[in-house]
Amino acid sequence: MPATQLSHLQLLQRLQGLLQEQSPVAEFLKQKNASLKHQLDWFKQQLFDEKSEKRLINYPNQLALGEILQGVGSVQPPEMDTITCECKKKHRSDDCVTGKFYCGPAAG
Repeated sequence: MPATQLSHLQLLQRLQGLLQEQSPVAEFLKQKNASLKHQLDWFKQQLFDEKSEKRLINYPNQLALGEILQGVGSVQPPEMDTITCECKKKHRSDDCVTGKFYCGPAAG
């Protein structure tokens, strides 16, 4: 065999050996890619798809907000007691500056 044919044959064998070495790596990367695509689809579904919380569930005994508030306006507020007192300014020197007031019992 001529030297060029031998070198081509050696080159071909070397390339086949490299291809065999890289086949498991390529298969692993394909599996990893499929797994990551599956995870991405799951995350997209969690973020952007219809959520279970948004589903309308019919509870026949549950009142609507408007039904709860129908009787609220008709309730009368309770009567208030009136308390009176006289306020006079304290005559202590430290309170004169700050303007504090004293509310004592009502003058009778």
